[in-house]
Amino acid sequence: MKKLSARLALYEKAGEDSTLEAPQPLEFAGFPMHSVARGVYARREEHADFRIGEASFSDHVPLQLSGILELGLAQNPEALHPEDVLILDTETTGLQRGPGTIPFLTGLAWFTPRGAVFEQVLLHEMRGEAAYVDYLEAQFQRFRYLVTYNGKSFDMPLLRNRFVMHGRRQMLPLVHFDLLHVFRRLLARRGARRQQDLELEFLGLKRENDLPGAEIPQIYFDFIRYGADRGMDRVLKHNLEDLKGLTLLLLEAIRIYQGRDTSRRALRSGIARILLRNRRVEEAEELLSEVVSLEEAPGELRYRDLILLGRLLRGRGDYEAALGAFERAVAEYACPFARMSATRLREHRLRDFAGALRETETMLCESRSATARAVPYLYTEQELLHRKHRLERRLLRQNT
Repeated sequence: MKKLSARLALYEKAGEDSTLEAPQPLEFAGFPMHSVARGVYARREEHADFRIGEASFSDHVPLQLSGILELGLAQNPEALHPEDVLILDTETTGLQRGPGTIPFLTGLAWFTPRGAVFEQVLLHEMRGEAAYVDYLEAQFQRFRYLVTYNGKSFDMPLLRNRFVMHGRRQMLPLVHFDLLHVFRRLLARRGARRQQDLELEFLGLKRENDLPGAEIPQIYFDFIRYGADRGMDRVLKHNLEDLKGLTLLLLEAIRIYQGRDTSRRALRSGIARILLRNRRVEEAEELLSEVVSLEEAPGELRYRDLILLGRLLRGRGDYEAALGAFERAVAEYACPFARMSATRLREHRLRDFAGALRETETMLCESRSATARAVPYLYTEQELLHRKHRLERRLLRQNT
């Protein structure tokens, strides 16, 4: 830390040396920036409150951020103080993750007792990248937790590349929470989702005249190569809006989880799964029981809820209730897996050999029908016949 501070002091001293030309401030249409090192500029603003769409920062004050530990499935979670959290978003010279892609603008946000601070750090000259990395490293050292959106796959690998190229063999071991994965868990939904989609859904924000990300690299190249400013203010505005959106999405995700906001079916399912992964089985089971009791249109999510509930009930020994969950999945989705789960419960736990035999014969018919139609079936005819013969023997012994 002392070595790094000394290097930063040298950069600042060089900037103040009267024998050298002092770097001029930069002004991008309402976004003034000052030099923090040779080739590196920054700007900072602090807000006691700010608003994004229908959401405002003050809605979440006083800040309670410990919920991110369970949302992020943190290992060995400890107490989390808001001032230990750093939020990060970068703008880059491309969308590839190789060493040729440079994160030229790094946006940072953090919390203070007075509100939220937003800082944007710009690499103005490529020869200043060592100082740029120094500055970012000094900032990272102030925090224990990092929040990004898709940063595990994009932002952090790019920054790590630049750190390694300038002699840093590894970045600081910040505990990293990626909100892309957090919202996938909350919504019990796989697949890619843009940050702007979540802002619209959860913050009520529809961005107007936002700069498309594909245009950002060329605007930066024109600026550093030719001194032509063809929209650097829009780049900075885009990055600042990303940071503010990230900040409120983080706070909203925590509010939903800690408050058990079940206003939407997907949130109920997602919260239940997060509770389960944090070993809060009873709460998860209670929430899933509420979910599957709702009379709503069938769907993949409801099917997965029924199967998960059946497994939880089976795990704690409530075999009749587990059988009920699996049978509902069979009735609503004609699911072979749910039928087999019900069959196994009947045979091995409830000793209902006659019921298990009926289910097995049904699966045999389904298997033969699927084979005739050249459609794969989850279980082969051979293993179903084996189960059928075993059940017939057990039923015979039971009745004699």
